[in-house]
Amino acid sequence: MTSKYAEIAGAGGEMTITNIDYDEEADEIRLTFLSAPGRTYALDSSDNLQAASWSEINDSIPSDGAETTVILGGITLPDPENPKLFYRLRPGVE
Repeated sequence: MTSKYAEIAGAGGEMTITNIDYDEEADEIRLTFLSAPGRTYALDSSDNLQAASWSEINDSIPSDGAETTVILGGITLPDPENPKLFYRLRPGVE
């Protein structure tokens, strides 16, 4: 783990997504991850995990403390064109 990642890692020492919930009525995904107070995170998504396929969702998600939840709206599952969707965290814009 690089020093920048170590500085922003949450309580578990890693930027770890701990929960993903889908609300069908609201077409929302609630994504929860470990975080460190005072830090900023970026969230990307991909439908195939290829290096060039990642799209930035948000690069300035502020920490809510030891755990942060992001709500992603406008998501309808299942999506026949993209049956799989992956998320990754990385250091955000500080």
